[in-house]
Amino acid sequence: MIKIRGLGKLRTLSHILSLELNPRATIKEVLLDLKKKMPQLNEILTGDAKPVVGVLILLNEIDCRLIYNEELKNIAKDGTLTITIIPVSHGG
Repeated sequence: MIKIRGLGKLRTLSHILSLELNPRATIKEVLLDLKKKMPQLNEILTGDAKPVVGVLILLNEIDCRLIYNEELKNIAKDGTLTITIIPVSHGG
């Protein structure tokens, strides 16, 4: 199961998806698959499924950029993945 939690102006992205997750899939593969299933994620993920500038994406409370090539089984041990999407703005 994947729980997507959007915060702030991205709260409209909040969803719960019942997907069978391959535990050997990398985080990159999971995010690419989610992009296909949820086209609205195209606004916050680049073509290779990395977050765009101004967006922080946490997977089970870990920055996705740090675990991009990790296998899902190392991150979602109980088969559940919580994705938190946070808009980040910088004052100048």
